[in-house]
Amino acid sequence: MWRAGGASAIEFRREPGLRRHGRSCPAAGSARGDQRLGNALGKVLARSFIAPAPGGVVIYRVTEKGKRIPSHPCLAFGAEHGRRVVRPQRGRHMIDPDASAETGAKRGAMSRRAILTAAAGAAIAAPFGFVCRARAQEAKRLKLAWMPTALCHIAVPVALHRGFFEKYQLNVESINWAGSTDLLLQSVSSGTADLALGMALRWIKPLEAGFDVKLTGATHGGCMNILAARNSGLTNLQSLRGKRIGVGDIAGVDRNFFAIALSKRGIDPVNEIDWRQFPPDLLGVAVEKGEVDAISTSDPLAYKLKQSHNLVEVATNLVDEYADRACCVIGVRGSLYRADRPTAVAASKALIEAAQWSHENPDDAAAAYAPYAPKENPADLGRMLRTLTNHRHPIGEDFKTEIITYAEELKVVEVLKRTTDTKKFADRVVVDIN
Repeated sequence: MWRAGGASAIEFRREPGLRRHGRSCPAAGSARGDQRLGNALGKVLARSFIAPAPGGVVIYRVTEKGKRIPSHPCLAFGAEHGRRVVRPQRGRHMIDPDASAETGAKRGAMSRRAILTAAAGAAIAAPFGFVCRARAQEAKRLKLAWMPTALCHIAVPVALHRGFFEKYQLNVESINWAGSTDLLLQSVSSGTADLALGMALRWIKPLEAGFDVKLTGATHGGCMNILAARNSGLTNLQSLRGKRIGVGDIAGVDRNFFAIALSKRGIDPVNEIDWRQFPPDLLGVAVEKGEVDAISTSDPLAYKLKQSHNLVEVATNLVDEYADRACCVIGVRGSLYRADRPTAVAASKALIEAAQWSHENPDDAAAAYAPYAPKENPADLGRMLRTLTNHRHPIGEDFKTEIITYAEELKVVEVLKRTTDTKKFADRVVVDIN
C-alpha cells in the first residue's frame, strides 16, 4: 500500500496484473514497482482529489483553502485497462466530489479497483504529455489565405502541420488560392479570410488605395529570380540593358522588383527593357525558341526550369542591397486587429516562428510542404528552401522601415504616386506586434 499526499491524501493498494493499453504496466506488480508508481502518483496527485465519472475519473486540484477545482477539465482516464478517454469540459461527464453517494450511484459510481487503475493511467500518462493543452472550444477560429504553388509561403504548411498555431490556441483553416497575390490581399480586406501571406511590392499599391489590412511582419526574403540560357552571356542586372525579359504577369511583383533594381543601376526599365508576358509554364519554352533573352519567376518553377531547360541564374532579389531585405509579408484583417489584437498578434507570431523553424529544418519543412506539390521531389524542395532567407522576419520599427523603403522605390518606377507620403502610409498600414 502507498499513499499520495497533499491536502486530500488518498491511499492506494497494489492491484496484480494492472495493465495499460493492453500491456503490463512497468510500474506495477512488484514492491519496487509499487514504490515507483507511488512516487509518480505523489507528484501527479499531490494536493489533488480523484472523483469518479462515468467510464473514468476526474482529477481535482485542492487549493490552499481546501476548495476542489478540476485541474484537467478536458481529460479523464477510463477504468478499462487504464485507457485514456477525452471528456468534454465541466458538464454531464464530471461528478462533483461532494456529491452524495446516491447521486454517484445514479451516475455510475466506480469501484476501488477502477479508480486505482485510472489513477495509475494518469500517473503514467502525465510524463508523456497526455494532458490537453486547451479545450477545443477555447481555440480561436481563423481563416488564412495563401498560395500552395508558392514555396516561399512555407510558413503556412509548417504552422498548420507542426503545431505552431495550436501553440497559440488557434484553430486555423487554410484557403488555397491560385493566381495573383492581389487576390490574397483582397480576400483579407473583404473578410473572406482573416490573414494572408503575400508580396510587399504587390500589396503596397492597393494598401495605398485604402484596403483595410494591417501588415504585422515579414516571413522571409529571396524568392524571385531572373534566369537565362547558359550560353547567353548574361551574368548580372547590368547585362540586361536592351534585352527582352519574359514574365508570368506584366504587373507582377517580380517585374516591379527587377524594374526597381535596374533603375538603380541606370537602366530605364520602361524604355530599355522589353517585358513580355507568357503563361508561367511556357517561360522556359520562350527562352528556347529565342522569343526572350531571359525570364523572371520564382521557386519551385524557377528550380524546375533550371533543370529542364539548362538555365542559369542571372539575378535574384537577394542581390547587393537587397541581401537582408524581406519580401513576403503578413497581412491581417483591419477589423480583426482592432477588435481582437491578441489573436492577430498570436497568428502573426505563429507564422514567423514557423518561418524560423523552416530555416533551421529545411528538409522537414519540405516534407510539410510536399503534399501541396505532389509532383516535386521533397529533396529538391529542401534545396530550394536553403536559398531563402527564412531567418529574416522583421517586425516593429525595422519592418516599418523596410515598407517605407519599398514604397519610395515604387515611386521611382511610377507604381505609387510621387506625392505619396511614405512615412504616413507606413504609419497607417504597419502595426507593431512586439
